[in-house]
Amino acid sequence: MSREVRLTMPKLSMTMEEGELVDWVKSVGDTVQEGDVVCEVMTDKVEMEVESPFTGTIVRILAEDGARVAVGAPIAILTTDSEDFLGDLLDAPTGDLPTASSDDPSGVAEPAGDPPAQPVPPATAEPPEPPEQAAPPEQPTPTGPVRAVPAARARAAALGVELASVRGSGPNGLITVADVQAAGQTDGGGDGGAMARRRHRTRLATARVMAASAAVPQFTLYADADLDALAARRGRLSWTTLVVRAAALALRDAPDLTASWRDGDVVPGRDVRVALAVDSPAGLVAPVLADPDRLAPAALDDAIRSVAGRARAGGLTAADVEGATFTVSNLGTLGVAAFGALITPPQAAVLSVGAVAAVPVAVDGLLGVRLRCRLGLTVDHRVADGADGARYLAAVTGLLAAPDRLLGAG
Repeated sequence: MSREVRLTMPKLSMTMEEGELVDWVKSVGDTVQEGDVVCEVMTDKVEMEVESPFTGTIVRILAEDGARVAVGAPIAILTTDSEDFLGDLLDAPTGDLPTASSDDPSGVAEPAGDPPAQPVPPATAEPPEPPEQAAPPEQPTPTGPVRAVPAARARAAALGVELASVRGSGPNGLITVADVQAAGQTDGGGDGGAMARRRHRTRLATARVMAASAAVPQFTLYADADLDALAARRGRLSWTTLVVRAAALALRDAPDLTASWRDGDVVPGRDVRVALAVDSPAGLVAPVLADPDRLAPAALDDAIRSVAGRARAGGLTAADVEGATFTVSNLGTLGVAAFGALITPPQAAVLSVGAVAAVPVAVDGLLGVRLRCRLGLTVDHRVADGADGARYLAAVTGLLAAPDRLLGAG
């Protein structure tokens, strides 16, 4: 017997409290298999696909594109014939389900009242037949996302066409691929339109994180790293790889800098998980490298190139952005001499990397030229002090100046 179940906003990362509905891949009336992608969601870190945990048919969509929905709140209702292994935990309440819309800042409206005690009638139940002479009831105006075939949704995303602006030529206004194609030719859409919207969503997510960072009492320390000896030994290894390795190695002796401030107290740090700030077409993303100092230098270099490539291509998963305890941000490749990066809460520190350049310095009482870069360490003052940061910077610059220690450690 068919029953109704709720599809809820999943928790896609440890810090996620709500998600923004980016696009519905499936529509009302579509049949889905367990594991099928039904919608795309923007978390506070990255866009993710949401899969259906059930096999069934979508009968109601409760959150429109653009709505922000709390984790665990319902976003759609499906009918399914699957066995109910969890009792009534998955049963959908009746008409008083909250409906999310883009007009509600939280994305979820409060329920109108307590759910009724009676169970939801099966979706296959036969409605009573109208009298023989009665005219068929007028169909209500459809609500929820724009009606479009799945292929049309995919084409619209590729062309950067807003489905809401397309006039559907199919039954009851259903939007077809041809409708989307025509709209794309008319308004000059292209991949740029879709990318612009994706970049805007990333901008909003970054703004939320940085607004929280503004409330953190933080200070920045600077130190110059001498890279002359390392330049002769680094081979194909990128400067980013070498700085990440030095940063991670130094963190082993600086646990205060992987701690965090939560609920009015310091939570000790345990893991070295370094987030690497990457400039992608969609904006700033920060994939995470677990224990990067425990990889051989060449393996770490490969891992960084791989994850940065996936970040730029929009191919990161939730696991790729989870659990960072420290961040490295390198703008030196863009010619920036030095900068102070902002902390990403609940992390307690971030290391900024300036441009590698030959600079005039005093060498043995004479003027010489050395290869250097300026590092900046920003620290949450609730978690650590200036002296802690100074010792850490000294450890990092010491490793960068000693290739045998840096390349042979781990």
